[in-house]
Amino acid sequence: MNENSVPRLIFFLILSSIVICFISIFFFYYPFYLFVMLPNASLLLWLILSTILGQIIIFIIGYTILFFLPNNEEFPSLVKISLSYGLGAGFLSLSMFLLILTGVNLRISFIPLLIAVIFLFFYYKIFRNLKNDCSNIIKTIRAQKFNKIEFFCIFLLIILSIYLFLYFSLVPVRRYDAVMNWDLRARTFFYDGNIDYLYTTKMHKSQPLLVPLCLSFFYSLFLQPYHFAKVLFASFYIFLIIFFYYSLRFFKLNKTYAILISTLLAVIGEVFDLATIAYADMPLTYFYTVATIFIFYYFTTEKKHYLLYSSIFMGIMAWTKIEGFYLLILNTLIIGLYHVNLLFKKKIDNQKVIKNTLISVLPGFIIFVPWLIFRIVNNYHSIYTPNIFDVFNLQQTILDISVIIWRSFIMIISPISWGVIFWFVFYYNYNLKYQINL
Repeated sequence: MNENSVPRLIFFLILSSIVICFISIFFFYYPFYLFVMLPNASLLLWLILSTILGQIIIFIIGYTILFFLPNNEEFPSLVKISLSYGLGAGFLSLSMFLLILTGVNLRISFIPLLIAVIFLFFYYKIFRNLKNDCSNIIKTIRAQKFNKIEFFCIFLLIILSIYLFLYFSLVPVRRYDAVMNWDLRARTFFYDGNIDYLYTTKMHKSQPLLVPLCLSFFYSLFLQPYHFAKVLFASFYIFLIIFFYYSLRFFKLNKTYAILISTLLAVIGEVFDLATIAYADMPLTYFYTVATIFIFYYFTTEKKHYLLYSSIFMGIMAWTKIEGFYLLILNTLIIGLYHVNLLFKKKIDNQKVIKNTLISVLPGFIIFVPWLIFRIVNNYHSIYTPNIFDVFNLQQTILDISVIIWRSFIMIISPISWGVIFWFVFYYNYNLKYQINL
């Protein structure tokens, strides 16, 4: 088997599967009657422009925050774009939450942060960096030369992205949990102008508010609830794939394999399904993936600023969904065990262990602590534990984490989810490298 046979095999597997999927979607599943659900032309134009404006606001907020983080210039321009969207959504929703608690109406709660960001954006001339990044992206794309397999994968990713945005523009929020949890809270917050709904309802009180508040932000721009706000989930999906690709390149995987594996991630049934529904699982997947990959960046390079980035995204992850809190604990334990191992091997001293631990814990905890305090004060029980303090019951916490890991493992190795191909590709890639080194 030569080096190009594996990419070709995966290429034809993807091609055949996608053809079957598109036939199924457009001839058996897709409800054509949804085409009549579009609003009139003037309202449609308003919603489109408001959606674009909302996307720009989220991105500019995140890009401005990224500008002040250390060593951000070492990231490729597309990675900056990907990180900016996650940072923007996280800090926008967090600032809205804090201002709402002070009595500011939800519909205008994003304005103070936006004013501050616009001031910083022009005062520090951040727009120049953005202009350079956009120029670099265009130059990089023009300079790239793709083989047939790479071209097909990129074309497929573009088609999937277009399909997602068309799907969100035509299909309202669907599925029980999306309607009765995430979107219901967003709509109620928007109509009430506050989050008092949490004090009266008995449903999903323990779930953090990143997704409902981001949806409410779009509704505030629309001046009404409308399903175009689901562009949020498509954006997280696209930026996850971009960041994942550049991470593979960071770990020295060649371009063909990196594009193929990124495409496989994009077409995994579970991942693509999460990108088509208004669940918090897609943002959670994005934040957890980014935070965890930054941990591996730190393990590989020993550069402390990767710990800072990981901590920030772990904090936003915990602010996204209740499972994120447990995943934050898991990642923190991994970092702690890594430092303990270095300490025993005398590769690091106690002072550096303490410093690195603080870097990896404090930023994320500061981001998550407002919601944690809010939950404790209002005695909101978790869907996994009767009380937030039960997380310190190590036996139960380890059991909960083990269940999450096991279910994730089953999902990864499932042939339906392309998991077997992932294992095959990674095995073949490392086996090939080993043979070359010999």
